[in-house]
Amino acid sequence: MNIINVKRYKEENFTRITLSDGTHENFTSIRGAIVFPFQNAPGMILIGGVCEELVIVKILVEKEILSLGAAASELMALKSRFSVYQFYYQNTPEAEGPAEYLRRKANLIGRLVPAPHSESFEYGVLLINDYLGANRLSVPQDGMLASQFSANWEDINADNRPHAVIALSCLLAALESNLLDRGALYGLDLS
Repeated sequence: MNIINVKRYKEENFTRITLSDGTHENFTSIRGAIVFPFQNAPGMILIGGVCEELVIVKILVEKEILSLGAAASELMALKSRFSVYQFYYQNTPEAEGPAEYLRRKANLIGRLVPAPHSESFEYGVLLINDYLGANRLSVPQDGMLASQFSANWEDINADNRPHAVIALSCLLAALESNLLDRGALYGLDLS
């Protein structure tokens, strides 16, 4: 997806994304997710939203990160470009230190929060499988998520850390847990 313009329409509560071919798509509930870089393993930032016309979750940005400093810069840029309301991370004890650092460094106090139910990777697997099975998820074909989906992504261990999949599970859990986001996901008008 080659994005050339992003414009937020606050009154109408949607974001219009214009693509390089001149077409556009309207999104509600644009959110972000991050998996922090850990030891020698890279981290991942995802930006995704609910595409109004298709009522699917579409991943707009996949960004691999190697350090917390790089994460801070990327989060600030993506927050501004896409008007991201909140970023979510996996709720684990080792994540709180990096999260606190980024809240201060990237000015994300109140906007970088643990994803609901994210302490259980199994819950994330079930959620992702639900979205894939219902054809309600669109990921870039040449991106990290597509690559990890073609491998053994449902197995997480010390040798296999599917960071893009973990970020996606955080993003979906957050969208599912928020009533307004949930309404957008299921085509309901909750105003």
